[in-house]
Amino acid sequence: MASIFKMCGKYLIKNKYRVICYGVLCLTSSMFSMISPYISGNFIDYLIVADNISKIYRYCFAFFGLFVINQLIGYIVNRVYIKMQTQMGYDLNSDVIRHIQHLPVSFLKKQNMAYLNQRVNNDSNQVITFCINIVQGILINSLKLLLSIFVLVQFSCNITLLFIAIICAYALSYKILKKILFKAQFILTEAQANYFSKLFEQFDNIFFVKMQAIYEAFLSRLKKEFQNILKVSLQYQKISYLFSSLDSLIMSLAQIGIFIMGGALVIRGKLSVGQLTIMLSYFGIMMEASRYFFSLTKTIQDNKVAYTRLKQILDLESDENAGVELKDISQIRLKNIMFCYDKKCIFRDISLEFKKGKIYSIIGKNGIGKSTLVDLIIGFYNREYAGEICYDALSLDQIDIYKTRKMCFGICEQEPVLLADTVRYNVSMDSEDSIDLKRLFYIAKKINLYSFIESLPKKLETIIGEKNSNLSGGEKQKLSILRALYKNPPVIILDEPTSALDEESIRCLQVYLNQIKRDKIIILISHNSDFISISDEIVDLDKLDMDV
Repeated sequence: MASIFKMCGKYLIKNKYRVICYGVLCLTSSMFSMISPYISGNFIDYLIVADNISKIYRYCFAFFGLFVINQLIGYIVNRVYIKMQTQMGYDLNSDVIRHIQHLPVSFLKKQNMAYLNQRVNNDSNQVITFCINIVQGILINSLKLLLSIFVLVQFSCNITLLFIAIICAYALSYKILKKILFKAQFILTEAQANYFSKLFEQFDNIFFVKMQAIYEAFLSRLKKEFQNILKVSLQYQKISYLFSSLDSLIMSLAQIGIFIMGGALVIRGKLSVGQLTIMLSYFGIMMEASRYFFSLTKTIQDNKVAYTRLKQILDLESDENAGVELKDISQIRLKNIMFCYDKKCIFRDISLEFKKGKIYSIIGKNGIGKSTLVDLIIGFYNREYAGEICYDALSLDQIDIYKTRKMCFGICEQEPVLLADTVRYNVSMDSEDSIDLKRLFYIAKKINLYSFIESLPKKLETIIGEKNSNLSGGEKQKLSILRALYKNPPVIILDEPTSALDEESIRCLQVYLNQIKRDKIIILISHNSDFISISDEIVDLDKLDMDV
């Protein structure tokens, strides 16, 4: 439990006033609820000897007053809890995502993002909820235990000793089953994550399935994971049921014990019926609190699974990134580069140079490594290659590659990525208030995109649909190119920028790239021989490969 609180400690500290307020309110509410059994017991004793109805109204008023107070406190407690849990869950989620963003590309490319999303989101919220509930649960149930013991001692020391025996039985049960529970829960959680990943796959590839007409065959992929999760769930149910059965057995034996001991005291005249009712009520509260601490052991094991899975991600080593933040790049140099990925050697001892004022085209057959070369240039595989990559006089390990990439590179991806947001946001990718509309429209006209923007119902404020459903392939590509050019970086990289463009748009892009190349390094990847005719130099990876 300490390790979970260590992970969540900074979020609890950040929200310390809410946590304190929440704890105080929970204790206050609990204290009020503890008064009810005492009033009930006295009410029964009063009824046995009562000769008029007048005092009944006082008991009713007291009960209703407690109800109103508890409802008011409960509302405030829920409000504080929701604010606290939501904020802390978001903060932990954000920190884990931030860490994942800085993990090596070679690791990220091997991940199932649907699985990772489900894992991070569920586990982050689970450990935060656990910590908050522990604060509440331990405070409330400790108070219940102390008050209940105090009341029971007033009636019978023997019943108090019975309670101590029950605590010992709970502790023994936990010791026997805790490791088995943790292992079973871990296996189940992993199986659930894999199942939901396969479930997401069914929806994510729905059009592919329809196109290929492989409905049942594709569903069989989900069925395999379902069979596994069913098997694991049944195994977990068996262990969990054994655990809860022990709890129920101990509770039943305790209840029998208090019936015998309490009943005997009433028969001997040492307890009134009302006092026995009070004792039974507080014994029930005491047992409930004890069961909380008993079930807490299981809860800890369940949440330890979420903690362990998060810790596995957070322990992964991030990209090393420290050094100078560049605001301009005049030359990119690759010297004696050797790079292997998944045991396949992609480059062996290649040396290249890219200088400001020139347009370079990288060509070669499919799969030879054109996009991988670009990934190396922009620092995606920093420290995963042999040789040296330099921006001007500095090697990559001397540079803050994150800030430099943001400042110095404008990249148009082979498969354009546009978010479900406004056209304005997708172009600026920053504060929308600071966008230079004059410059944006100037570039849009230059690359034959202005008429498209003007035709949109809300111009730049038009929302791009999920999966860019309201855009054609050419429009997506033009917006991606516009985003790279609008950024006005010293290095522009366009990966297959003309694959969905019409001839007029290709011509306009050629003209504009020639206009701006004087103070930029422009790198193109394209199979379009007409488009790359504007290049000053061509890097033919087929020839480089043959030279190896």
